[in-house]
Amino acid sequence: MSQNILGKLCIGVVVLLSAIGTFAQDHKPLPFSADSKLTKTDGQEITTGKLYIAWPKVRMDMKDARYGFTSSVIIDYVKQEAIVLLPQYQTYMEISLDQQNQTTQSDPPIGPTFDASNPCAGHDSWNCKKLEPQTIAGRSCEVWEIISDKLGSVTTWIDTKLNFPIKTKNADGYILEYTNIQEGQQPAPTLFQVPPGYKKSAAHSESTPGR
Repeated sequence: MSQNILGKLCIGVVVLLSAIGTFAQDHKPLPFSADSKLTKTDGQEITTGKLYIAWPKVRMDMKDARYGFTSSVIIDYVKQEAIVLLPQYQTYMEISLDQQNQTTQSDPPIGPTFDASNPCAGHDSWNCKKLEPQTIAGRSCEVWEIISDKLGSVTTWIDTKLNFPIKTKNADGYILEYTNIQEGQQPAPTLFQVPPGYKKSAAHSESTPGR
């Protein structure tokens, strides 16, 4: 897999993570780590990896299911910035979430403006429907279907204790889910920083995977 293709896949994941990370500051998620998996509704596995939450920062380490390449996405929701790490190339890309809002025509802008108990609060262009609560791997979740003219339909399963979606399905048929959840403080701040020796690379503008 080329650096260009891998970078585009990571940017797609940035969009997905950004979309599910839109939480109000007074509804911030508790610290936790979890195994992650990105699949399609037809069962195709895209990536597996690890998620770390130390709000307002999030890190997702990924391994491409087809080629075996590894990458990481680090998001700072307060600064509205993302960093994509490509270990095999020893490079990184910086991405503005504000710029991704314009690229994907996100409505409303990506960022900490989401109330997990009332997803449509403050977002007149959203249509939210609360579905039946579900339990995923022993964890209680509120389930919402959120519809936007620009983004289509997104179904999200919000862990009521963590206050974070542990499963999200978008209109393109991509499913991002987290399992083996471990609650508690996260590793040192260096986990959310660019490793020494990495060189900066230009970011590639790309929408959600499949678009």
